[in-house]
Amino acid sequence: MTEKWQEDVIRSARGQWDAGDGYEAGKSIVEHIPNEDRKFWAANILEQVYGLVETIPEIESLLNLARNDEKWEIEAQELLWDAKDKVGHVHNALDESAPLLTQEVMNLAYYAGKTIYNARNYRAMYDHNGSWILVAKAKTITEYNEDSDFAEALWETIANRQFMKLKIPTHCNPGCPFCGEMYGAP
Repeated sequence: MTEKWQEDVIRSARGQWDAGDGYEAGKSIVEHIPNEDRKFWAANILEQVYGLVETIPEIESLLNLARNDEKWEIEAQELLWDAKDKVGHVHNALDESAPLLTQEVMNLAYYAGKTIYNARNYRAMYDHNGSWILVAKAKTITEYNEDSDFAEALWETIANRQFMKLKIPTHCNPGCPFCGEMYGAP
């Protein structure tokens, strides 16, 4: 069941999204998603946009790591770090002749990797606003794709009420050097 506060947040975020401000829409939504759920939320978004391009093994690897909900040890932390970096290397290696949609999907995958990494509560090595940027990249993809049904389905994935569990917004993760003290971290 959807609660009123969720509808209020989604309505406000949708206004930002429709006005072309994916970054603020992302901030509005993400701050109501518990950190431990953000890896699945980001993977859902990545999976949806990934369907627009040909198979890219680096994205497959990142999605597999995101969906693995086992307790992670140092080796797995390094695997996720490497997977995110490989996505970044593929994105950087794309030449200018690569379709813009492919470039943007790789860019979104890079920020999905940051979000997934931070959601594992490792020391936040990445931008504490990476998940907000992820939504901004999703908005850009809807503009390149020009498919209103896809754009609406992607918005529904972003504004998935199942993940929005926090009535009082949070910012990042306990390991974030910017936001960690909000969680009582040193």
